[in-house]
Amino acid sequence: MVVAAGLRIAVLALLTTAVLAGEGEGNSGEQSSPMSVAVGATILGAMCFMMALFCLTNHKDPDMRKYTYEAVSTTISIFAAVLVFQTVNQVVEANLLDGKSMEYQLLVDTLHMLSWYILLQAWLAWTSGAIGEAPKSLDEVEINMKCYGVILAHLTGFASINAWVTMQHLEFFAATPMRSLLVIPIGALSQFLLQRVTDNLRWRVSMMDDGEEDEFEALWNETSEEAENDVMGLSISFCAAQALRFLISGVLPDNEGKESWSDATSHTFSQVGMIW
Repeated sequence: MVVAAGLRIAVLALLTTAVLAGEGEGNSGEQSSPMSVAVGATILGAMCFMMALFCLTNHKDPDMRKYTYEAVSTTISIFAAVLVFQTVNQVVEANLLDGKSMEYQLLVDTLHMLSWYILLQAWLAWTSGAIGEAPKSLDEVEINMKCYGVILAHLTGFASINAWVTMQHLEFFAATPMRSLLVIPIGALSQFLLQRVTDNLRWRVSMMDDGEEDEFEALWNETSEEAENDVMGLSISFCAAQALRFLISGVLPDNEGKESWSDATSHTFSQVGMIW
């Protein structure tokens, strides 16, 4: 069944490519247009990707199937988190940050990050049964915790990236590449202290009912710690990449890692090579 589906996709892609290539040829025998070639190559690439995905998700080795589905789930989670965060962040920027100083933007972005951080803790606490109604199935709770933990960790991570990169754009830190590097230890220490606070709060909540940590509360603590580590990893690594790009090229990218067209096209080959 999988092979048949793959063959149908391959035939469809080849026929589509042939049609697009034929459209680029006039009566005088002109060559295919660059757009036709690009579209055809994109279709062939998508076909190869889908066939590889079919093979991996139906692999005879259960471990291969497991890790394939985990990779697909994580990828979907990342893209979903990007869309949600960008939507919320654009609303915040349009209503609160337009024309404001960098210091004010840093304050709002930090509060935005803390809002996602609190939502992460509260949602996982409710899902695990640490607060609210006690769950009945540990397996169901574990699945839900992994689902919400991953997507909320990415949402919080993107908000954290936005806040710490905004700090890098303050006049003091944006003055030199070495100063922009200072944001890395500041961000790491701040998030480490925040993790200690949330860890203490989780312990207190776990001890409130019966004075001991049950398996659901232990799962809540474990999932929350994994999510917090993801948040720190995302934000610190992005800030490090920003600072290194600033050090190499002399240009500090914006909060999304973008540069103006004039800056992007003015780099030397050695700078491009070092960045890559």
